[in-house]
Amino acid sequence: MVERTSRENNRLFQVARLIGEGYGKAACVANAISRFKKCGIWPVDRNVFTDVDFEGGDVLQTEPKQKALAESKDADDTPSSDDDVPLALLVEKQKSCATFETQPPDVPFEDILPIPNSPGNQKNASKRAQAAKVLTSTPHKDELKAKQSTIEEKKKRLAKRKIGIANGQMEKK
Repeated sequence: MVERTSRENNRLFQVARLIGEGYGKAACVANAISRFKKCGIWPVDRNVFTDVDFEGGDVLQTEPKQKALAESKDADDTPSSDDDVPLALLVEKQKSCATFETQPPDVPFEDILPIPNSPGNQKNASKRAQAAKVLTSTPHKDELKAKQSTIEEKKKRLAKRKIGIANGQMEKK
């Protein structure tokens, strides 16, 4: 299958099908365990990491503090009592003070991210489907020969007509 598909001209929409076929054959528990053994991950050793290794993550678990800006119209610079207030409490205060509701902007999704066009699909749309057939003495071969002969006869008649018009002769109808 790999040799056949590597010779074909694959388009982007065919890649998912090819990967899906290969992944279904290769993805199994035995393969995963053998790869984990090769990397040294299997069998599981739960004592690899100590509590000290996770202390750096504790910094990220605390609530960020933000200094609130005093929104007074007065010119005095008095320190605000909201200094060093957790961000969640500050947001709750602001939500309770809000008097207007925000509305989503009226921008269609097509303006933000238009749907891409595939150039491969446009080329194939104009072509007619053709079928390859072995032509032996069959009814299909006879039919094709009849069509070809009628086309050749029409071409001969048109050629005679053009020659007759060029020589100054008129056709009889």
